[in-house]
Parts: sequence; structure tokens; C-alpha cells
Amino acid sequence: MRSEFFLTSLEQQQLILYLKATTYHTVKQVAAFVEGKYGKKYSVEGMTHLLHKLGFVYKKTKIIPCKLDPKKQEQFKIEYQKLKDSLNPEDKIIFLP
Repeated sequence: MRSEFFLTSLEQQQLILYLKATTYHTVKQVAAFVEGKYGKKYSVEGMTHLLHKLGFVYKKTKIIPCKLDPKKQEQFKIEYQKLKDSLNPEDKIIFLP
């Protein structure tokens, strides 16, 4: 594969930030995103190698029980709405794992 097919350092940094904010379940999905965003095609193996190089590891998704504490959920919704109401239009809320 020739170098113009690889992501630049800037594109790699953008991908890191994007993947920290977005969950994908497969490498194939990440490769499709990269192809759509940057026009650079990666095989599953090539994308896996790049993701490992960038410090990402595969973590199997976990099942979350549906019997969560309703009081805590309601409190979170209230606090979240307060936060949203206090933001400027250009501000964003980012959820980290």
C-alpha cells in the first residue's frame, strides 16, 4: 500500500479524538468511517494494526442490567438538563468511558 493511502498524523489525531467519543463494535465499521471521512481505504487487518498503533484495544461490549436505580436515573436527568441549560450554543457535552 502506498503512503498516500495512509492517514496523516493530523488525521490520526482526529480519528483518536473521534473514537474516544464514539463507540464502534467492529473494526470494519471504523474502516468504513475512515473511508467515508478521509477517502482512504483500509482492510480490516490494516485498520486493526493502525488502531493498536494508536493505543486502542478491543473490549467486548458488556450487557448492562435493566434494573437500575430509578432515583439515580431521575437525579442524573435533572443534573444533565441543568448542565445543558447552562451551556453556550457552541459548547458540547462529551461522554467518556
